[in-house]
Amino acid sequence: MKAVILKYHQEVLSPVQHMLSGDAPFRETLGNLVSFATSVDDSEGAPKGCLLIKICEAQMHLGEATRAQIDLIQDQALAAYKQWVEHAKAKGEFSADMSSEFAATYIDAQLSNASSQLARGVDHETVRKLLLVAFSMLE
Repeated sequence: MKAVILKYHQEVLSPVQHMLSGDAPFRETLGNLVSFATSVDDSEGAPKGCLLIKICEAQMHLGEATRAQIDLIQDQALAAYKQWVEHAKAKGEFSADMSSEFAATYIDAQLSNASSQLARGVDHETVRKLLLVAFSMLE
């Protein structure tokens, strides 16, 4: 399981972290994040939602090394969101009245919720609209 999580991090999550560290305007990156989070493979039988979130929900059944890797990836994701928000604040593109730490946690929670909705079969367009409304607080 740890190897699967590492591969998933490398192929799926690292590109997101790279997107967040780019120099694109905050709103553009936010839109790209929504598009990424709600993109789905519509091929028959393809799993919906984020593998990492699904694994996080089943942590009690995993070994210690796997749980530690999940915690590390979660910490890295929160740090990437926080740094992205701080960069946007420095450029005057983030005006919401919240700390960078809270904003990072909020972003992570909204993306986790979106992934769970997709996994339950909620239409990706509905999930996209919900994310846009949730993230409108950040603009």
